[in-house]
Amino acid sequence: MIVVLWLALIMTSLALSFGQSARMDIQAASHYSAGRESTLANEGMLNYFKLIVKQATSTLSTPDSALYECEAVVIGNAKSWVLGRNSNEQDHKVYHYGLVDEASKLNINTATKEMLLKLPGIDESQVDAIIDWRDKDDATSNQGAESSYYLSLTPAYSCKNAAFESLYELKMLRSIDLSMIYGEDFNLNGVLNDNEDNADSTLPNDNQDGQLNLGLLEYLTLFTSEPNTRMDGSERIEIDEMNAMRNHLVSTFGDERGAELFNRIGNVAQIKSLLELALVIGITPEEYTTFIDGISMPDQKKLEGLVNILSAPIEVLICLPGMTTDFAEQIISFRTQNSDRNQDILWLDELLGRQMVIALGPYITHTSRTYSADIVSLGKQDKGLIRTYFVIQSQADDVKLLWRENRSHLGWPLAQELREVIH
Repeated sequence: MIVVLWLALIMTSLALSFGQSARMDIQAASHYSAGRESTLANEGMLNYFKLIVKQATSTLSTPDSALYECEAVVIGNAKSWVLGRNSNEQDHKVYHYGLVDEASKLNINTATKEMLLKLPGIDESQVDAIIDWRDKDDATSNQGAESSYYLSLTPAYSCKNAAFESLYELKMLRSIDLSMIYGEDFNLNGVLNDNEDNADSTLPNDNQDGQLNLGLLEYLTLFTSEPNTRMDGSERIEIDEMNAMRNHLVSTFGDERGAELFNRIGNVAQIKSLLELALVIGITPEEYTTFIDGISMPDQKKLEGLVNILSAPIEVLICLPGMTTDFAEQIISFRTQNSDRNQDILWLDELLGRQMVIALGPYITHTSRTYSADIVSLGKQDKGLIRTYFVIQSQADDVKLLWRENRSHLGWPLAQELREVIH
């Protein structure tokens, strides 16, 4: 009898063990399946946004988040969100969804020292370190660092002396730490979460002031470099090619209007930007985008580092030459109240004055071809969270993928209320 009882106990233990193992296998398979659904959903959303960007740039416009799906988009068993930003607001307690214009940021490879110094929370030693890392020489800036410093570290490495290829190279620079790169936005979702406003109770360390202090990743980009061609890929006319300019203006605006505009051009050698030229010859708001798309400043093979005045947040606007906080606030107020003026920036002349606009002209634009999509997807039964950050750029008849980054390890990026509903 005792042997029988022992056998029964052993068999029961084995059955329970096998049952638990099978249960774990089923759960693992379920999570794996959900993860695959999320991954495929992210890829599907990527292709969707490529189409959105292609359609927008083909009509010389920008994608409007009110006209495309970007929140809780159902794809089979999965749901997807695209974490966005509202550059007209500084309320970091509200979630925004949609594509982010990369031209709303400063290009780390082309921004001047003076522009970088105006970014929040940065000082001269950190800016000098950025300049020394990207320039081609071995001369150390005032408070920067070259190979002589980096080779003294353990492990040792050389100063790059070339353009940044990833913003995460900032981790290698003298005087720059993770708190500067990420700020308080530990999961890079642009929203103040509970763990980002509780002092030192949990990571990251924050000042518990009820505000989200953003890091350099929020304001910098690598990707505002694009071929100086029309949106359809054809060549632009350089403004000092007078015969070609006359033909272009006449064919675009008609004989009378084209001749009128051409006769106002004057000495193009004194023109600093296409915006200035448009103001000089009297281009109207309705004509502006078509006019700008067809022409180019002399000897510009690429357009690099231009900031989109229609999408940049106040922190980036302030970095532009001659810009003040008051001017930046006026720009944001105007574009918020005049959404119908998103096809031109001629209104800057009345808002800021001609002298200021001439100074700004070489650094700004009102269009963009490059957008980022921070896509978060959940699979069946709201499992298998996958988050992927993409950067895409419209080029002639195609939209190229410039960057892919897995951000799943940063943790839950969506609203806490949504997580509570799911669980």
